[in-house]
Amino acid sequence: MKLSNEIISSIARTYQYISRIDIQADYFEEINNRDTEHLKFTKSGKLSESNEKVCRLYVAEEYQEAFFKFVDLKTLPERMKNEETLVLEYRMKDGDWHRLRFVEKKRDENGVLTHVLCLIRSISDTKKWEHELMYQVEEARKAAALKARFLSNMSHDIRTPMNGIIGTLNLANRYPDDLEVQRKCREQIMTSSKYLVSIVNDILDMNKLESGGVVEQEIPFNLAELLNRVNLGKQKQAAEKNVEYIVDWEQSDIRHMDLAGNPIYVERLLTNISDNAVKFTGPGGSVRVWCAEKYADEERVVYEFGCADTGIGMSETFLEHAFEPFTQENETSRSRYEGTGLGLAIAKKIVDRLDGDIAIESKKGVGTTVTMTLPFKIGEPVEKEKNVNYEEIPVEGLRALLAEDNELNMEITKFMLEDYGIHVECAADGEEAVQKFKNLSWDITM
Repeated sequence: MKLSNEIISSIARTYQYISRIDIQADYFEEINNRDTEHLKFTKSGKLSESNEKVCRLYVAEEYQEAFFKFVDLKTLPERMKNEETLVLEYRMKDGDWHRLRFVEKKRDENGVLTHVLCLIRSISDTKKWEHELMYQVEEARKAAALKARFLSNMSHDIRTPMNGIIGTLNLANRYPDDLEVQRKCREQIMTSSKYLVSIVNDILDMNKLESGGVVEQEIPFNLAELLNRVNLGKQKQAAEKNVEYIVDWEQSDIRHMDLAGNPIYVERLLTNISDNAVKFTGPGGSVRVWCAEKYADEERVVYEFGCADTGIGMSETFLEHAFEPFTQENETSRSRYEGTGLGLAIAKKIVDRLDGDIAIESKKGVGTTVTMTLPFKIGEPVEKEKNVNYEEIPVEGLRALLAEDNELNMEITKFMLEDYGIHVECAADGEEAVQKFKNLSWDITM
């Protein structure tokens, strides 16, 4: 008896419920129940009646049919004819997951099963782990698909301007004496180069944001000056496309101009949004921007930044994926409207890091409105830097030690410095630069 009790106790630590079942008599008797709060079973009685009650009251509806079939004693001997155990996993109405196991206990002289043990244990933690694992697998698949799409898009976006640069250089070489052709070629090369740089910047920004590289900062800045920089750049871009760029002063309300926060990423955020608006608005359309104070106390202020355009707009279906990286509504947009598809994704990441909110309203063929709310600390007036004309500072005759591991960059930088009359000493890396610095007998005045 003592040995039997020890065995039962050991098994009971693994299973919440144990009972023995007489199949022919349709009778069960509880041996142990460690979870009477959730497994509210009778101690003994007719098993078929108990199963019907348990199934109806506690088992989730989508698992009731499978549960009935599994606990059917009429078919159990045949199902366990060559098996020592059978297992069923099912969910309860309260969300808990159970694993029910029948274990062979006794057979008659003909080998027909007559008695079994019924063992039940909660597997909710295991199921949560399985679901989490499945979620991670699905996320990994999405990431792999995203990476494949990213590589495809980047190969297209990078190859296009690179082919343009190569083709333009070939054209310039064919007409070396035609100054007008040379001028147009230089302009085209500069445009393509700037686009390549913007692609790299987008990728670096996205990587920095996803890796947690944005540090919360409280840098003092003037909001009016920041908005002026953003709007001046976008007004020029819009004018080149014959798009009207409107700063809506009637809707704007700026009472606290001196703030503290991360002005670099605020400017990046507003630039990305307005850049998208100009990019996806055709000639003759308009882009309207505003900034309004929504809340303020003695220490903090919340501003709403808005940008509304009359561009191509987005469908309701696409709006659900608008903040996903490398997305544009259709592939034709990628060839018609240059870009990595990272603008809104970067904007969303920045807003989240700055503890703000961003919302998009859009209608296909009508336009898009983006609103962002960002909190700031109220700062002190920023002391303006004195205007210095750096062109008037004499540099001719100065000596410079240039460390650069890229030969082309070194050649360009050396040429630019020597053009100002500076004597340049070059080093291929930092170590060589330090050694040359040690070896040169310079008179250094701090």
